[in-house]
Amino acid sequence: MFNISLYSTNEIAIAALLLSGLSFLVALGSLAVSYINLRRDRTKLSAHSTFYSKSSTTHAKVAILMTNVGRRPLGLASLIKMTENGDYESVVFIAGSPSINLTEGQKHEIVWNKQHLTGGPPNTPMHFVDLYIEDSHGHRYQVKNARKNLAKLRKS
Repeated sequence: MFNISLYSTNEIAIAALLLSGLSFLVALGSLAVSYINLRRDRTKLSAHSTFYSKSSTTHAKVAILMTNVGRRPLGLASLIKMTENGDYESVVFIAGSPSINLTEGQKHEIVWNKQHLTGGPPNTPMHFVDLYIEDSHGHRYQVKNARKNLAKLRKS
């Protein structure tokens, strides 16, 4: 019988090692792409406030702009108004409706005037200093610059 060997045992072992290393790198690349898509493919809200000073035609106000920067639709359930000591009052956006739905890139704006800065029961009024938005899943998002802009509105 003929015993013809095309490759030595060492050459086969090196080729197997290189092939397994290459498959490991492909698997890591696939895992990285999956993780990136997972992070992008979720609900995410961006909320920030802007103070507008009093003019001849309008009163001072704070505009709260909410934008769905995620890829999934997002339901806005309520605006949470926080006091300095941690108490809060939650205001449903639309009474009788579960939420305001925002699709990818869609925006919604709320305008606050000075009368919105206090609430709660008449005998112990609450003075609000910060704002959060709660979505239909119960996640809370802080409104950027709300504390600073509500203080400006209070002083105006």
